[in-house]
Amino acid sequence: MKKIILCCVLGFIAFSLLMTFQARAGQVVTDEVRGWARRTLQEEKALKTAEGRNTVAVLYFQNKTGQPDLNPLQKGFALMLITDLSKVSTLQVVSFR
Repeated sequence: MKKIILCCVLGFIAFSLLMTFQARAGQVVTDEVRGWARRTLQEEKALKTAEGRNTVAVLYFQNKTGQPDLNPLQKGFALMLITDLSKVSTLQVVSFR
């Protein structure tokens, strides 16, 4: 019984070590890569954001009711939303068809 428990514990330790070494494999970060990342982050901070209009996208709905007679509402609700939201002057409505 003690041998079985000992084998299980040793097997778990070996498995844990193996997984740790595999997780670290290929994750070598050189000084060159670190420098590139730092420069890229600095350049990103220097970027200016473009002012744009408030944009909202309207997608078709999915009929998850299991009632096929409600399928036309998938597009119908989306079209109603697009129509109503396009009346709001501060919104730019984008639809995906």
